[in-house]
Amino acid sequence: MTYISQTLTTVPGQEYAFTFDYAQMPLNQTPDNLADVTWGAAALANNVPNVSPTTWQFTGGLELATGPSTTIEFGFENGPGWFALDDVDVEAAVPEPQAMVLCGLGLGLLGWLRRRAMSS
Repeated sequence: MTYISQTLTTVPGQEYAFTFDYAQMPLNQTPDNLADVTWGAAALANNVPNVSPTTWQFTGGLELATGPSTTIEFGFENGPGWFALDDVDVEAAVPEPQAMVLCGLGLGLLGWLRRRAMSS
């Protein structure tokens, strides 16, 4: 199996949107392959056998960082054909609900102060 990986700086407890595009070619082959995808210590796809031939597919999800760094890794084995990987992206997910509540309260307070100043 051939692997490619990268270690990222992450914030423990923060969720990240982890997405990528993949293809399995050629389209006319009988699947005889394996695929691995890991996020840190979590195996998102562990030795998935016989991935069907496909044109570009978008996939991903939210993943939790458990430490100050996280390694993402892709592993592929495909004797009669090949896997293609593109547009790997990792972005911090939307703010936690508590941060959104505080922002909303702050905007509400500003609106109330402005309204009070205009009525004086």
